[in-house]
Amino acid sequence: MLSESQERMLLVVRPEGVDRVVDIVNRWSLHAAPIGRVTDDGMVRVLDGGEVVCDVPGPYFTDECPTYVRDAIESPAIIEARERSIDIVDLTPEHVGDTLLTLLGSPNFGSRRPVFEQYDHTIGTNTVVEPGVGDAAVLRLRGSKRGIATSIDCNSRYCWLDPELGARHAVAEAARNVVCTGAKPLAMTNCLNFGNPQKPAGYFQLDRAVSGIAAACAALNIPVVSGNVSLYNETSESAVMPTPMVGVVGAMEEVTRHVSMAAKPGDVLFHLSAGNGPVLGGSSYLAEIHGLTAGHPPAIDLEAERAVQDAALKLIGDGLVSAAHHCSDGGIAVAVAEMAIASNCGVIVNSDTFVSGRLDEKWFGEAPSRILLAVRDADVERTIKTLLPTPATLTEIGGIGGDAIRLGADADVPLAAVRAAFDGALRS
Repeated sequence: MLSESQERMLLVVRPEGVDRVVDIVNRWSLHAAPIGRVTDDGMVRVLDGGEVVCDVPGPYFTDECPTYVRDAIESPAIIEARERSIDIVDLTPEHVGDTLLTLLGSPNFGSRRPVFEQYDHTIGTNTVVEPGVGDAAVLRLRGSKRGIATSIDCNSRYCWLDPELGARHAVAEAARNVVCTGAKPLAMTNCLNFGNPQKPAGYFQLDRAVSGIAAACAALNIPVVSGNVSLYNETSESAVMPTPMVGVVGAMEEVTRHVSMAAKPGDVLFHLSAGNGPVLGGSSYLAEIHGLTAGHPPAIDLEAERAVQDAALKLIGDGLVSAAHHCSDGGIAVAVAEMAIASNCGVIVNSDTFVSGRLDEKWFGEAPSRILLAVRDADVERTIKTLLPTPATLTEIGGIGGDAIRLGADADVPLAAVRAAFDGALRS
């Protein structure tokens, strides 16, 4: 009862379903066995050969379990980094394109093909959206019209600068990824990767991150169904960046109505958003281009996030969206480039639709609650009318076509150069 191992799950099954569950498990050459039953006396009772060896009130494992609270003190070095001025020199137009290529060629943005091409990601022939094409993996549920989408996400820089805010972002972005395929988020799991929680600074990060996950899941109505921890990840010099990795699974009633990032020539590009505009604090731009992890990460309004996700699901469910892609790390320039690569087609963006006067903030600043939507020209009017009653804002920003990524008058980067930078990031 107390030993540990991996690859085990506990299922609570209705009595009439036990035989069916065992048959399903046996089909996959696994093992399942009934080990107990749910009672109404509030006790957790363990028998060994008919002898009661444990008889404990159930609340001792839940609301009345032994707990302790350690001192939670944020590291002064992190406070200093968060409060540090990030008043850097703005980009000039001639450097916007090169900056985009640098980001796409970095390990955090480059193609993961060298990783996923090493294994069979079509096992069971149920893969509908393969790696690298969508914001989340999409799988069919054989024998039905339904499908599921799954995604994992976490921004460790955000969590280092502000663990509670960063954890909220992790939940929101993982859910947003699932939504961008047309699936409704149903549940989440997590793996909490942190340093030593016995140290005040380590406990602060763990405590605040858990609070952030709880707040985001409550606001987005996504229950936490499982999770684990990996703690004490540190050397004598430093700990790992706090990384509460979040996994979200969602479902769609008709898997054939899914969307990916791949748009089609002639599609109109929309920017679906709510909440505050992009900022440079904690951004990939600061980290990759200026070597800085500093500033306040973007704030997140969870009600605005939910409004954007609901709006995207409505538009995709109505068949009005031909492609969708979340906009987060790297800002809108990176998101547009990623969509262009998946589409194998250029993208033209009208910079007049963005209010920021700074080029770095406009193209590479980050904010939550933003999704790029490609819409067929014939569906534009209906798309706009559908979104009018919602709190989300839908802005037409450009179109799909050509052989380059044109960011207003600030950059004109050939798609071939974009793809070369992206594909070469992890190649030796």
